[in-house]
Amino acid sequence: MKICNKAKTEQAKAESDLMKLLSQKYSNIATVVDDGELCGYSVWLKVGVQSFCITRYPLETIEEAEWIQKMLGKALEQIVLNES
Repeated sequence: MKICNKAKTEQAKAESDLMKLLSQKYSNIATVVDDGELCGYSVWLKVGVQSFCITRYPLETIEEAEWIQKMLGKALEQIVLNES
């Protein structure tokens, strides 16, 4: 039973590491500035030399942007795991 739980924990950690790697490599958080004032944050998906904004409106806090970035990493992780 302990071996099974340990294997699940190691698998979860590996998936979490993959999620972080994908999130860092394929997304970034940018500040949104209007008339020289910070008005929020946006999250971008990076694919090669192209970038796509995935947040329709500026997010009010960096925590919101980081959460969206984390969810994007989780989605990318699922694509990778389902393709392999």
